[in-house]
Amino acid sequence: MEPTTLSHGDKKFIKKVARASTNEVALSQLADSRSSSPDVKSLARMMITDHTQANADLGALAKAKEIDISKQVDEGKMDDVSSLSSKSGTDFDKAYAGLMVSAHKGAVELFKDEVATGKDPDVVTFAKKYVDTLSMHLEHAVALEKTVNP
Repeated sequence: MEPTTLSHGDKKFIKKVARASTNEVALSQLADSRSSSPDVKSLARMMITDHTQANADLGALAKAKEIDISKQVDEGKMDDVSSLSSKSGTDFDKAYAGLMVSAHKGAVELFKDEVATGKDPDVVTFAKKYVDTLSMHLEHAVALEKTVNP
């Protein structure tokens, strides 16, 4: 039974983040192994490191709030991966950069919204902790997109 203190919005935030952040790790692992671009590999490794830490924190938060996020994590491992894995070379790099830009635009908005309107202090603290990191990821992804789309 889920704690009654967690609002629908806070639960939805946790589940959305679980899926999206897992997806970014899966895509970045693919990019790290498939891309020959040092810039792509650099962004991919930063994503893997930062999102793996965020996923660990989110997992602990979800457990504490008695929310099962395993379904979202499994779905996140498959989102966009097949479309990206069918590409190679510069097409791959462009697709990866584009996915990271769109994912992080959405993530920054999602986290800012949670900071502003979240009800549960633990969930809001998690959002506050990662909003700046996600904003920095967005800046790097935008810069990478410009690099791979000369």
